[in-house]
Amino acid sequence: TVDGGHRAVLFDRFAGVKPYVIGEGTHFLFPWVQRPIFFVILSRPRIIPVISCCKVLQNENFSLRILFRPVATELPKIFMTLGNDYDE
Repeated sequence: TVDGGHRAVLFDRFAGVKPYVIGEGTHFLFPWVQRPIFFVILSRPRIIPVISCCKVLQNENFSLRILFRPVATELPKIFMTLGNDYDE
C-alpha cells in the first residue's frame, strides 16, 4: 500500500529496479521477489547556514531555507544514481 504523498519504486531480485513508478493505492507484489522502496514527494524544507561578509568587513550569518521535492517520474533514476537518501 502506497500512502498519499508518497510514491514507490519497485525492486525485483531478478530484473533489478523497474523503470516505472507506483502511485498511491493498493498494489500486489510477489513476496521475496519484489520489494517496494518508498519516497516522499511532498515539498520538504532544508535549512543551510550561510556566512557572508559585508562592506565593513563584518561577518553576517544567514539561514537559507530551500523547499525541494523529487520529480515523481524520475524516481527510478534518482534511486539508481543517488540511493534512497538523495536529499543528503
